[in-house]
Amino acid sequence: MSWLEAIHRRFYGDRSIEAARSTMRRLCGRGPHFRFVRIDQLDRNRNFFRLTARGARLIGASSSVTDPLGRSTLLRRFALQWFLEVDGQESRWHCNPRDYPDLFAIDGDRLPRANFYLEETEAGTLLGFAIEDYGSDSRRVARRAVDLLQRFLVKRWFDELFAARRFAVTFLVATSDKATAIENRFERDCNRRLAMLLRQIPSTTAATILTDYVVVPGLLSLIPTNSTATKKDEHDHS
Repeated sequence: MSWLEAIHRRFYGDRSIEAARSTMRRLCGRGPHFRFVRIDQLDRNRNFFRLTARGARLIGASSSVTDPLGRSTLLRRFALQWFLEVDGQESRWHCNPRDYPDLFAIDGDRLPRANFYLEETEAGTLLGFAIEDYGSDSRRVARRAVDLLQRFLVKRWFDELFAARRFAVTFLVATSDKATAIENRFERDCNRRLAMLLRQIPSTTAATILTDYVVVPGLLSLIPTNSTATKKDEHDHS
């Protein structure tokens, strides 16, 4: 799944967006059957592209990648792709734990596959995990992140990265007010639930979880309009 601006940013360098548009037009052909790629609706004003069965066969991909995307899956992929490929400027890339057995030596336990990423920083390569704002209230988003981190800390999977300040959690959110609401809640929950676990990590300095709160342009339009949580967070913060 991708959309025109992301394709242009990733593959076309200094060329105009019309060059990307022309290529996608040829790959798509005409509906309703399309050629290698089909067009679907992202929101009221934007479209996105996904593979057809013919396109999947051509590149040797599983036929499952041609399945229609649910709203939550579409939101997650849009947010993560914007963060990695548009905002990341080639410094970040997706990391599937199954591809790094030496890094993820988890002895048969299962990790979330979709949201790990690697990032090149001045301090070296950083391992991160992205959490999207689906429109739920800030308490739920923060709790989801703390639950995940608590599992990592109890299992002692990433102690060396925590000790070296090279493990990060990034919240991909729809608005700056929502980011502030999540940040306040996340800091309180971390102090209450994770402080003791972090102190148990051998380290020359205090082990730390790096955090970032990134507003994703266009994400708000993908959150269901009947979700009142984002509006409530923004109202409470104002």
